[in-house]
Amino acid sequence: MKASTISTTQALLTGPGRVDLIRRRLEPVRTGQALIRVTQCGLCASEADQWLGRSGRYPVEIGHEVAGVVEEIAPGDEGGPLSVGDHVVAWVPGGGFTEFMVIEKRHALPVRPGRVFPAVAEPLSCCVNAVELAAPRVGADVVIIGTGFMALLIQRLSVLKGARSVIVAGRRPTALARCAEQGATRVVDLRTESLAAVVAADTEAGGADVTYEATGAQDALTLAGQVTRTSGTIAIVGYHQGEPRTVDLAHWNERAFRIANAHFRDLPTILGGMCTAIALVDSGQLDPSGLLTHRYPLHEISAAFRDAVRRPDGFIKAVIEPAPSARA
Repeated sequence: MKASTISTTQALLTGPGRVDLIRRRLEPVRTGQALIRVTQCGLCASEADQWLGRSGRYPVEIGHEVAGVVEEIAPGDEGGPLSVGDHVVAWVPGGGFTEFMVIEKRHALPVRPGRVFPAVAEPLSCCVNAVELAAPRVGADVVIIGTGFMALLIQRLSVLKGARSVIVAGRRPTALARCAEQGATRVVDLRTESLAAVVAADTEAGGADVTYEATGAQDALTLAGQVTRTSGTIAIVGYHQGEPRTVDLAHWNERAFRIANAHFRDLPTILGGMCTAIALVDSGQLDPSGLLTHRYPLHEISAAFRDAVRRPDGFIKAVIEPAPSARA
């Protein structure tokens, strides 16, 4: 099977609320590349924002949380770290909602063939790197604002890092109950409770050593500045799009907060986080499978986006699982 002989169905975001499935022919595999059959691609919250029209650039190739199986290596390029038949996760800038794609071999990492949800390696990498950047000490008091997929991964990593307390705040009762079930020492319903009051009581008025903002919303940034101790760390994990954000910089200066922008663009850091993510899952220290709650074939990707925005009860994370169709 050669990439030059394969047509693939790919999802393209062509406007707010519109995902089109197109057919395109792949370019031949060149030296340093591999053709993979995509088995999974996670739907990222940042892509849900794009679907809502908050990014404004269309058309755009979507899908960057990719796992698949190597189908072809460039002629004369065999014998490297990847072989045909290997199961891999890969960093790609986009275009992952597709049946087949050509990737750079240096951007791919092997995973066990039996891994149920290998595509989690990319978002888990983001969370691993966020916690490493925030660098909470053992026994730290941690606050997480948000109850979604990334917040739950941050919560589990915080427990693994030896936090003394993990306080999680949100507005969805079922999501808060899930956080409590998965190890949060305290959950706070922001509709009826004061997060600042709870954190002050639980930390003897000291405040959080590390606060993770994991919603991408203005309110969460404001709250982070209210509950973090002097010289504590505010880690911005949420993906902020749309209107500019505002913070009380005088207060943040006076409290000497350390601001950690937990978004990473350099590939060595991203791939290093993916290696750590794979190791955590393979060693049994972190099982993310229960967090990937909704699976869709490629032709139902519009339904996946609708659910990712609507978040019905029980929804945490959507995964697209393409089924390869006819090849030209």
